[in-house]
Amino acid sequence: MDPTKEWIEEAKKKYGKIFKAVVSGDTYVYRQLLRPEYNTINAEIQPEMTPQGPVLTPEQTRKMEEVICSTCVIWPENYKDISIPAGVPSVLSTFISDISGYRVETAPEEL
Repeated sequence: MDPTKEWIEEAKKKYGKIFKAVVSGDTYVYRQLLRPEYNTINAEIQPEMTPQGPVLTPEQTRKMEEVICSTCVIWPENYKDISIPAGVPSVLSTFISDISGYRVETAPEEL
């Protein structure tokens, strides 16, 4: 089931921009991850330090994806409590990251 137009309008008032994606046949609505939320997640999930820099283990990556989705997915409203296909958090967390400033919209240019 998709959210109603009324629900969408209320969500926009509360969160500003919201986005919809259909993944594995189910509709998800999500919002941007805010910097304070990102900082909280980062404080909880400490990457392993390697000579190449910090690296998340596969378990940490899955945990980060889950926390990002639990924080930002607003539809279905019971997202944290429902059973979903295994790949959904990975896909949705990528979408959420993209709208949260982790995507370059234009190529850098020298000034």
